[in-house]
Amino acid sequence: MGVGFSQALQTGLFDLLSGDLELSTMAAIYDAPPVLSAADAEADYVTLGEEAVKPLGPAEDGLIAHDVDIVIHSPAHGFGRVKGIGARIDTLLTGATAAVAAARIVDIRFLRAKADRGVGVDRRRMRLTYRVVLEPAAT
Repeated sequence: MGVGFSQALQTGLFDLLSGDLELSTMAAIYDAPPVLSAADAEADYVTLGEEAVKPLGPAEDGLIAHDVDIVIHSPAHGFGRVKGIGARIDTLLTGATAAVAAARIVDIRFLRAKADRGVGVDRRRMRLTYRVVLEPAAT
């Protein structure tokens, strides 16, 4: 299937994250980087980032691994806020069963996180990477 599930996975992850009340009080969730107004420039937000897709195992098994980045952006001067948001995202994704059209999530696994410094609304940034293994849904 290759990248055939990419859009459905992105939609499922977006719905899972944006549907969580606790996370929504911590940060806005975007599918793509927003154009922020001056009023929004002091708010934390999360974007669904880059993705790498590869087959996992023999082709007949149909397993596809999606390494997905979720990026937390913050104008904060310290890392506390991005780390708190990251912890909430990790709680939501670890063992999650997000709805993915025409596919079934076999596994979601944390791969890595990297926090770094930037400027402006990206003064603090954390990139979380998860491996999501999908298989075609039974027909």
